This record gives sequence, structure tokens and C-alpha cells, in this order.
Amino acid sequence: MNLSGPESMWESYRARFDAVELGMLAVVAAGVILRVRQYIFDRSLWLDESFIALNLIRRSWSGLLEQLDFNQGAAPGFLLTEKLAASIDRGELMLRAPSLILGVAAVGCAVPVARRMCSRGAAIVACAIVALAPSLVYYSSELKQYSGDVAATLALTWMALLLYERPTLRRAAIAAGVGLAAVLLSQAAVLVAFGEGVVLVAASLGVRRDRLRRPLVAAVAVWAGGAVLVVLHALHAASSVRRSYGGSNSLLGGGSSSGGRSVLSPIPTSIAGDLGLPTAGAGFWAVVFVLGAIALAGAVSLVRRRPVPALLVLAPPFVTLCVSLAGQYPVTGRSVLFLIPAAGVLLAEGCSVAVSNLRNRFAAAVVGLAIVVFLFFDPARADVRALASPVRHEELRTVIERIAADRRPGDRLYVAYAAQYPLAYYSECGCLEGQPW
Repeated sequence: MNLSGPESMWESYRARFDAVELGMLAVVAAGVILRVRQYIFDRSLWLDESFIALNLIRRSWSGLLEQLDFNQGAAPGFLLTEKLAASIDRGELMLRAPSLILGVAAVGCAVPVARRMCSRGAAIVACAIVALAPSLVYYSSELKQYSGDVAATLALTWMALLLYERPTLRRAAIAAGVGLAAVLLSQAAVLVAFGEGVVLVAASLGVRRDRLRRPLVAAVAVWAGGAVLVVLHALHAASSVRRSYGGSNSLLGGGSSSGGRSVLSPIPTSIAGDLGLPTAGAGFWAVVFVLGAIALAGAVSLVRRRPVPALLVLAPPFVTLCVSLAGQYPVTGRSVLFLIPAAGVLLAEGCSVAVSNLRNRFAAAVVGLAIVVFLFFDPARADVRALASPVRHEELRTVIERIAADRRPGDRLYVAYAAQYPLAYYSECGCLEGQPW
């Protein structure tokens, strides 16, 4: 009996699905499960979401491209996508469905980006940072644009890496389409497209053959066109949002005299918070120094090993820093969520550098395990808690249903100021059977 066929198939299977591949698959699966769990919990729509929801319900398609009520602003692609969802159903699950899809897409896009930037083992760390970051999990089921920011950033970076590796006409066409969609979907993606576009065009100057340079430049030109449209839309429709963010939430704070410490302090605080790490006290400074050193080592290693791809990863944080210093972009936890993938790549590469420089295998294993525990202990603990008891805010829907069940003739309903907006959503969405009014 000839067993060479099954044996060769088994060897092929083992080659494709070794421990590293299985680890990557487990990380992706965990990220998807965490996001779906938070989504199907179907918590009540709360104040922050109600501002967007009321605009979606009350405005026409064209009206969403004008200045929004309640000091809201988002990219036109995101608003129109949410309007499409609202035209199908106005319930919480449907309105949050685009964020879930984009959150899952971000986990998927993290894989090819990490594989192109890091070693096989380090790629798992980079993907795990995106998959397990509590803020990324949470915003995948929130009626806000921040999940789309992360997905758009990863999609742009993936396309930029493909263009750099081999700028064929086919790849350029795909990159142009994906990049245009990403930019129209996310205001933050404008910063990413600008930074990565400049790097790609600069790198293309060293390409002598026009047939390779032209597709790349054409794709970047499409990104630039989309970015101009988004910027013009923001200048027209989000002027009040820009004014409100131009003060305390920018890196300059209340003014340029704030000093170097206040200028830079929001960056590590925001990134640490988004990763689920401590943001105050001794734990925060341990995070800043230890993970900062690891990320710096990763950046240096990438620049030495693969300078252009390294610049593609480093460009978005640099552009964001410059724009925020000019008072044109806020640095808060959720507004810089799109920088988490870049932080993940740098930290993963830094971990690889720290481990590979140790000749003793036991010492390398101990150091690697220590870094992984330091990086993932707090986020994993938060994820486990969210898996058992998903995050919730204001369970107004439950309150409304209880009041509707217990109401009596002559009852008077008193509403707190902040509750009026989610209450208005529930009165207009048509998604509740019993209402106390």
C-alpha cells in the first residue's frame, strides 16, 4: 500500500499550518470573537452615539454633507455608509454594523501588513496588539468613525507596501481604488495617505523605468484627490468641530507657551490608554520607558533593515504630530486609535531585536516572555472581563421599557439634560415596541 500521497499531503499541511501560522490564526480568531461578543451584547445607544444617530434619522443624504447638529463631524464616506444602514433599519445593531465590519476588516488587514514588516514570530505580536487592544474592540461596536480610521489606515499601509514592492498596473489600480475608499471613509486616513504618499513618490524617484514609476504616482494622485475632497468637506461642514478641538485637545493645549512637557504628554498617554495599559502613576511611566525603548529599538531596526517600508509606517505618526502641533488635529485617545497599528509594528520589531540579540536561548525565551506579559497582561485582562461582561454605558432602553411597563395615567416623565438626546433617538427610531409617551 502506497502511503506517499497522504504523507506528502500531511507534510504540506504541516508546512502551511505550523505553530506560527496557528498562532496567527488564534490571534485573528480572538480579535473577531471579542468584537462580535461586544456587538451582539446590543447595549443601549448612549449620549455620544445619539448625536450621530439623530443626524442620520433627521437628515437627508445630501443634508449629511452639510454641517451636522450637536458639534459632530466625520468623513463623507462614513456618514453615507451609516445613512445606508439607517435606511435599512434604525435599530442599534444595524447602525453599529458598519463599525463591526470595519473592526473585523482591521484585524484581517493587520495580518498582511505585519507579515511584510516583521519576522514571522514578531508578526503575531503586531497582529495581537491590533486584535486585542481593548479600545479597538470597543469601538468596533460603537456608532462612531474610529473603527473605520483603523481599518482605513491598515488598508492604505497594505496598499502602499504592495506598490513599493512591485508597482504594476494591476496593483496600482487596486491600490488606487482601495486607497480612495479608505480616504473617503476616514478623516484620519488623509494624514496617512499624505505621509505614505510622499514616501512612495520620493522612493519612486530612484526607479529609472517610467513604466514602473507611473502606476505608483497615478495611484498616489488618486489618494490625493480623495484627500482634497475630504479636507474641503471638513472645512465646509466641520468648522465648529475644528474650533472646539483647536484648544485643549491639540498638542499645543491652550497655546504655544504650554511648554515641551504639555506638548508631548498627550501622545504616550493616548497610545497607552488605547492599548489598555496604565495611563497614570508609576505604571504609566514604566510603560513609557520600557515600551518606548522597545519601540525605538524597533524603529531603528526597521530603518536599517528596510528603510522605505519603515518610513511608510513612521510617516503617519510624524504627520499627525506636525498637524496637531499646528492646532489642526486633536490628540485624544480615540482620535489617535489609527496609530495603534504603527505602534504594534514598532513594538513587535523591538521585541524581535531584544530577543535575537541574546545568544542564550533560555535568556532569550525569558526576556521574550517578560515583554509579552508586560505588553499584554492588562489588555488581556480587560478583554476577558469584556468577554464575560461587555462594556456598557447608559442602559436607557431598559429604563424606557421599565417605565413603559409600569406607567400609570397622569404620570409625568422627567428627563435629565444629557438623557434627552438618546431619549430623542428612541422616540424617533421606531425600534421600541413600548414607549412611555
